[in-house]
Amino acid sequence: MKTRLLYLLSTLFFISFTAIAQTTLTFTPEKDNTLYEDANGNESNGDGDHLFAGRTKQGADNLRRAVIKFDLSTVPANAIIDSVSLKLNINKVASGSGSDTLKLHRLTADWGEGTSSATGGQGGGAASTTGDATWIHREFNTVRWTNNGGDYDSQVSAMIVKNGTGNITFVDSNLTQDVVDWLDGTHSNFGWIVIGEEGTSGSAKRINSRENASNNPTLSVTYLITGLTENSY
Repeated sequence: MKTRLLYLLSTLFFISFTAIAQTTLTFTPEKDNTLYEDANGNESNGDGDHLFAGRTKQGADNLRRAVIKFDLSTVPANAIIDSVSLKLNINKVASGSGSDTLKLHRLTADWGEGTSSATGGQGGGAASTTGDATWIHREFNTVRWTNNGGDYDSQVSAMIVKNGTGNITFVDSNLTQDVVDWLDGTHSNFGWIVIGEEGTSGSAKRINSRENASNNPTLSVTYLITGLTENSY
């Protein structure tokens, strides 16, 4: 009798999951900075107009890496992430440079953005200020990276090959997974590090930062929301 009753109820009511319209949120960075290769961590550009990634042509300590983080707290808790893309604008490259690879890696430690602001082309950085991320510091000059040049996951989150200036857009399933993992608490959101073609002199790319008057970095997150729908017969 109990089995027949349960069967009868199951034919009268059922609950289904219904996807609500797809939504895309676009974010500008919460913070960004450049790690200028320097044994003492004396160079940074927390409040500058530009970020850098790659190898310059000047001096012995000529590597540059950009760090960037987005605040994703406005993504709904029940969102199902469909896709993620990160757009950057390269505004200057070295004369004679060719096609170079830029890679994103998920950062595994937090870092800071101080008030340092370089002048001129900004490729040489400015004097580091309190809280700045530098080549050896997560926060100048009290907290260090475990590894000089930043602490990051070895897996590439996304990569792109670019020749010349203009917009680039990173799209990859690993990039999407980073955002999923940040939102569900699998990993803490410390953002990404942008690493250029470091074995090639003159590969450094100058990229608009969040402080730039135009073409700021943007992260687009597309998601679905699912709801419960009760149906009866």
